[in-house]
Amino acid sequence: MDELLFARLQMGLSLAFHIVFSVLGMALPVLIVLVEGLHLRTGNSKWIQLARTWSKALAVLFVIGAVSGTALSLEFGLLWPTFMRQAGGVIGLPFALEGYAFFTEAIFLGIYLYGWDRLSPKAHWLVGIPVALSGMISGAFITIVNAWMNVPTGFTTIQGPDGPIIDQASADPIGALFSPMVTTQIPHVLLSALIAIGAAVAGIYAYAWLKGSRTAYNSAGMMAGAAMLAVAIPLQWVSGHLSTVKVYEEQPAKFAAAEAVERTGPNQPLRLPGGIEIPGAVSFLINFDTDTVVTGLDQIPVEDQPEKPELVHLAFDVMVGSAILLLAAAALYWFGVLRASRRGGALVPPQWRAALWLLVAAAPTGFLAVETGWMVTEYGRQPWVIHGILTTADAVTTQPGIGATFVAFMLLYAALGVTLVWVLLRLRSAHPDDLAPQRVAATRAKTAGRVR
Repeated sequence: MDELLFARLQMGLSLAFHIVFSVLGMALPVLIVLVEGLHLRTGNSKWIQLARTWSKALAVLFVIGAVSGTALSLEFGLLWPTFMRQAGGVIGLPFALEGYAFFTEAIFLGIYLYGWDRLSPKAHWLVGIPVALSGMISGAFITIVNAWMNVPTGFTTIQGPDGPIIDQASADPIGALFSPMVTTQIPHVLLSALIAIGAAVAGIYAYAWLKGSRTAYNSAGMMAGAAMLAVAIPLQWVSGHLSTVKVYEEQPAKFAAAEAVERTGPNQPLRLPGGIEIPGAVSFLINFDTDTVVTGLDQIPVEDQPEKPELVHLAFDVMVGSAILLLAAAALYWFGVLRASRRGGALVPPQWRAALWLLVAAAPTGFLAVETGWMVTEYGRQPWVIHGILTTADAVTTQPGIGATFVAFMLLYAALGVTLVWVLLRLRSAHPDDLAPQRVAATRAKTAGRVR
């Protein structure tokens, strides 16, 4: 196995591991702030129980994410020094701003976690808002970097020994913030995070409900996650369409691979798994005209295509299929809630077990959509690390020993994963006593007169 393949595997697996924690860091604080706000509004202890449970999990996830993110930043310099040398002066600003957002999140998260018994309910809730906002902003700045790699801006090129290189004297960090891909990639990434967390939370509590734990706590957790899912998934379908159109405009090779367009022309069919085709659908979905001409792989030099376009297409199909399942799960759940709640007025879980089992089945698919969507974005850009400027093969380090670092980093991520599961299981086993409603109520009563 050559050094380039080791480097790509290491980076790919590192990103696949870290993106889970990025998603959790972006979306889970939003859900926590929402349920704590519901407690302030209604006084119902079930909402504050959920916020306490999720904040403990968030603390663990934040630490693991910080470690994996630090390791990932080391890998940029270790594996891709040419990329850092060429791109550093242009995209240093979004990286720095992401760092500020991360530090802000860490500071306020510390106050939030240690403030449960030291701040008044309202002050504690207000402290949570910067945690949620900075998490989303941090994700947005990292997405700006990726958008720039897909369609780079903010510089001019000069001719180097082996082709065009970035003229560092022309670097415009502000211009780099406004790649054409930014307007579609940022909402797509942020909505993906909200969907993944909403689906996972709803599915977990739906499973507990199906297994007989029909408590107000589990009903509230299921409803909170399903509400986030129901709001975000329709918006994501709009965002996904806009993102696909932008890829069509800016990255024809990626679009052709994702949609399995082999020959250039109009009336391109939508190819579904199992050999099913919908005539003209791809052309129509771009601008609602089946005569829209789509560039196929036959017009793109082989050296400018992903090595295996069929893998890009498969990842794209899995992402879209996951989105269909998530939309169906949210729709059936809320239809069941509205139907079951007409009798008593209060919102209650659906009476149909099928709706709850569908929610359980959809629980992991939000993360599956994130991983496969990221694969479309990254693998679909190959062979470029900076599209049109620097190939992955030219960006990799010339130093030997990448196989050893690959093993070392994979052991690190395995250790982090095992530690995470162990800690979360211990938190789960400690939950009933620690979060008993009477204890929550007593704590809130004791702190009500403190910091306002």
